[in-house]
Amino acid sequence: MAGWTDGGWRFVAPRAGSRLAVADRGHTMMHDGMVWRDSAVRSEGFYVVGQQIVGARQPAIAGLTGGTTVDSERRGAIAAILAALQGAWPDLHVILEYRRSFHGEG
Repeated sequence: MAGWTDGGWRFVAPRAGSRLAVADRGHTMMHDGMVWRDSAVRSEGFYVVGQQIVGARQPAIAGLTGGTTVDSERRGAIAAILAALQGAWPDLHVILEYRRSFHGEG
């Protein structure tokens, strides 16, 4: 690793856990004791073992429509999950009551 000081360039060997911001990559890198590795958190997403897990926001999931049999309890539960994922947190009591009735817990 190198850095400019009043006395000129200073060089230091990286150790395991050393982190640097890399301007041309737009994210940090970490030295694992052997090689430099890209950070899991990057401007374009979140990575695990080199695979992008989270990326740019996608369009919202549409609500349920159609079907031949209407199951209002299950549709309600799925709608609550979608609402939670879309940021409009549902009333937790409603979810707990659904779970109890579905599993025969009172």
